[in-house]
Amino acid sequence: MAYLIFNGNELYKIAANDTEKDKLHLNDSYDVQTISDTDFNNVRLNKKIVSYDGTTITYTDETWKFPDEENLKAYVLVSVKSACEDYLNVNESTDPQYSEVKTYFQLIENFDFGSITYSLDKSWEEYCNDNSITFLHPLQIA
Repeated sequence: MAYLIFNGNELYKIAANDTEKDKLHLNDSYDVQTISDTDFNNVRLNKKIVSYDGTTITYTDETWKFPDEENLKAYVLVSVKSACEDYLNVNESTDPQYSEVKTYFQLIENFDFGSITYSLDKSWEEYCNDNSITFLHPLQIA
């Protein structure tokens, strides 16, 4: 059982299971919706965009195209690396997710983006998944 967590109608976080959801320490103001593992993976891999009207969750196909290294790096540095940095700056090494986020952060810092064949027609997350690179979607980083 996976979860989408909304703050109002905006997607706030995603969680693959109860353990990940419990790490978020959510209060009653968040709307937690149970989804299938398939839907979760589509969101986690950035294959689908989620919209929510307070009642119905709608999934829309997401199209990615990174024409060159510069465009991919811009996405990864702004969306992914900054989420890792924000988390690492306010959490202790004793936090359950700390080592996982730190390892991912270090991977990003040392990744050779020039090793990818461009144009890349998939998300960074899907690229990682296809190449057995352990990754976190920015919304999984508590």
